[in-house]
Amino acid sequence: MRLNKKEYEHGNIQKLLVKICFFFKSINLEISLPSERSESVQLLIPKELDVGNMQIGSIQYGGVKYPLIDKSSINLKYVEVRLKGDFLRKIDKYNEVYNLLQDKDANDWLKYKFTYSKEDIILAKRVATILSSGLEKKYGSEYLTIGIDKSILDLPRQTISSSIMYNQDEAVKVISDILVAQGFNVSRSSQVNPNYHILAAANGKTAKILVRHLQYDYAYKESTLPYQVYKIDAFENFEDQKVKLNDIDFVVGYNFKDKAFACLAIEDFIEKKAELYTKNKD
Repeated sequence: MRLNKKEYEHGNIQKLLVKICFFFKSINLEISLPSERSESVQLLIPKELDVGNMQIGSIQYGGVKYPLIDKSSINLKYVEVRLKGDFLRKIDKYNEVYNLLQDKDANDWLKYKFTYSKEDIILAKRVATILSSGLEKKYGSEYLTIGIDKSILDLPRQTISSSIMYNQDEAVKVISDILVAQGFNVSRSSQVNPNYHILAAANGKTAKILVRHLQYDYAYKESTLPYQVYKIDAFENFEDQKVKLNDIDFVVGYNFKDKAFACLAIEDFIEKKAELYTKNKD
């Protein structure tokens, strides 16, 4: 059976919308159709990175005349993608995407009308790749490991002796002793899973301190950098972060093997639950 022109266009444009959704899904964005009445597919930041599931863009058909009475007569013309300008600025990709799309609306959402052509399909892939690069830069391994067992970051696994294994209670004691030696008055929490472990006071000021493991970041194991790269996983997950974030002033990491510690302000963890720290190699 020979397809007429309208059916042919409808099929290809519909396929294009699915392709573009797939491109954005493949870079770990969430694809959502909010309701049966919705005509726009939403692009969302996944909950693993943003508990609010922030919308950063939309995808919809163009050329549709409403209301639809006879669906068989639909003549779809293009797929329009819109991306939120302030989000693109947050991931430092606004100019790069604008140079490709070259159009925006009054609310500073960048936009483009994609047709079913080789050039436009390549363009959609390029936009998705740019977004992925920005998301990786902003969220790091939290972005790259969405949907993957997080223990993959611990590979290759090492067998370590008990003498250098991390012990939470001992780490809190060590940090407390360091603070006392520096003239702080210290009290330690007796709770099993407290929001913070130590309350330190000096000169009329107090600070709430969360103690965590200052561990090697094995992503840099083969690195030729002249310094050791550590990481501090301050929170178990983003729900844990949301509960504790406003009740902590500093996160202190301790490494028993190196007898080293790092102190970071809680502001370093506002948008992520882990942070990197470096120390010159001896």
